[in-house]
Amino acid sequence: MWDWEPYTQTRSEDRPPGEILSLEDCIRGEKFVFLGAMVPEDQVDAAQILRDFDRLYALYEYSMKEAHPAPDPIRGASARLVSAATHTIASHLAVEIEVDLRHNLLQDSLIGMLKAEFPGCTVHPEWAVAEESRVDVAVDTRDGILFCEIKVAPHVRAALRQAIGQLLEYAHYPDDRRAKKWWVVSEEAPSAEDVSYLQALRVRYSLPVFYRRIDASAAVLGPET
Repeated sequence: MWDWEPYTQTRSEDRPPGEILSLEDCIRGEKFVFLGAMVPEDQVDAAQILRDFDRLYALYEYSMKEAHPAPDPIRGASARLVSAATHTIASHLAVEIEVDLRHNLLQDSLIGMLKAEFPGCTVHPEWAVAEESRVDVAVDTRDGILFCEIKVAPHVRAALRQAIGQLLEYAHYPDDRRAKKWWVVSEEAPSAEDVSYLQALRVRYSLPVFYRRIDASAAVLGPET
């Protein structure tokens, strides 16, 4: 560990961490301390490190300022007040990286599951459609083309909201019919309301959209909803 001196823009010599004997002696203005667990190299989680640094960046910026305003509740992007005890300011970088990594993992798992579910059929990852768009996975089944759109979302409703517009465009824009069936694939279990909503979309608007829950760790793809 080492100290950073903001005025001289230098750091101290690296030294091993030790016991804090006097807290008062250690607390000094304009100091930023980041503590982390030491783990073997093969257990390092790079995504978690990025998330931690991303969440702490606003605090780092604050600690490096020459003059600090009076403490104030942290404000969100919409300027509404939120509790500083339960919220922090963070950029979207770590969140985007985490979502991308999770999406790639789910996509790789889904491809293997689809090959097992549709033996002998061609599975197309990142299949190109109109306007240079790409559907996450397409399957050339014996009953027509299947489009699969993967969403990393906190609940099924959010996954459907994000995916259905894309699938509608991928299948039809500007005036084509490229897929006979659409799957929205995500990790959460559908509620009774989700099931009712999907059924209504199929009946009222003839949208061939279904939801399937994926469990990458167990290599299980749930039934059509």
